[in-house]
Amino acid sequence: MKKLAKFATISFVSVGLLAGAAQVGTPTVEAKGPVVNAPAGCYGPFSYTVKSGDTLSKIASRYGLSTSYLANLNNISNPDLIYVGQTLKVYNCN
Repeated sequence: MKKLAKFATISFVSVGLLAGAAQVGTPTVEAKGPVVNAPAGCYGPFSYTVKSGDTLSKIASRYGLSTSYLANLNNISNPDLIYVGQTLKVYNCN
């Protein structure tokens, strides 16, 4: 609940609104292929736009995710190949 309150403060929305929108249980992300479960204790998903100098590893580290999880979540077969301007789904696990 602390993470939800922190996110609500950062996002300028009420905890009640977030709690109502965030269905109880493990959220999932629809993906082409297998369903990828959200990591326990994380919130999101959010969209992240790849910037110059980003690597999937740096992005994953920034959000407390493993590179392989982030690649799987975004259907990226080659984690060494991302593009500036590409939009990724991420969860914040920090």
